[in-house]
Amino acid sequence: MHAEDLIARERRDLMALVLAKVKRGDRLAGELLAYSGRQGLVPRVVELLPLLCSLAHMLRPTLGERIDVTVHVADDCPPCQVDEQALEEALINLAINARDAMLPLRRGHLQLAARRVTPATGAPTVALTLVDSGIGIARDLAQCPELPFYTTKANDPLYGLGLAAVEAFVRQSGGSMQLQAWTGAGTSVTLYLPGAERER
Repeated sequence: MHAEDLIARERRDLMALVLAKVKRGDRLAGELLAYSGRQGLVPRVVELLPLLCSLAHMLRPTLGERIDVTVHVADDCPPCQVDEQALEEALINLAINARDAMLPLRRGHLQLAARRVTPATGAPTVALTLVDSGIGIARDLAQCPELPFYTTKANDPLYGLGLAAVEAFVRQSGGSMQLQAWTGAGTSVTLYLPGAERER
C-alpha cells in the first residue's frame, strides 16, 4: 500500500472516530437537557401502534438476528399526549439497554406493549412497557438505574444518564416510570403516559 493510501485511510479512520465522538456528545447533551427538565417538548396526539411497529422495524438491525422483537397494543389503548420524537428517543434508549442486557445470553426477546390503565384520578393513561429476557438487575440495585450517572457499564464513561433521562422525560410529560428487574430473568420498564382522545 502506498504512503498516500495509508494517509487517506488514517484520515478516514480519524474522521469516523471524530463523528462517533460527536454523536455520543450530542446524545449526552440531550440526556442532560432531559434530566434537567429543560428539554423543549411539543406534545401532540401520538398513535402507538404505528409508532411501535416502525420502531421495531428500525431496531431489528441494531438488536441483531438473535433478538426477537414483538409489538402488542391493546385494542382499547388510547393514543398518548406526548412529544413523539422525545418518546421515540426514550424507547430507543430503553431498547439499547435491553440489547446490552441480552448480549451475554447471545439471544433474547424484546416486547413492546401498550395498554389502557385507569388510575385513581380517572384520567385516561397509557402503560407503555418494554420487557426483555436479559440478565436482569440484582434486587438491591433495582432502584439505582434511575439515579443520574449510575451505570453497570464500567467500560463506557458516557453511560449513566439513560434511564434517568427517560424518567425525566416521562415526568416532564406528566407521567411516571416503573422499573422491575429479576436477577437472571429480565427487566421490565413501564412508562405511564397521559392518554388522549383520538383526532377526527
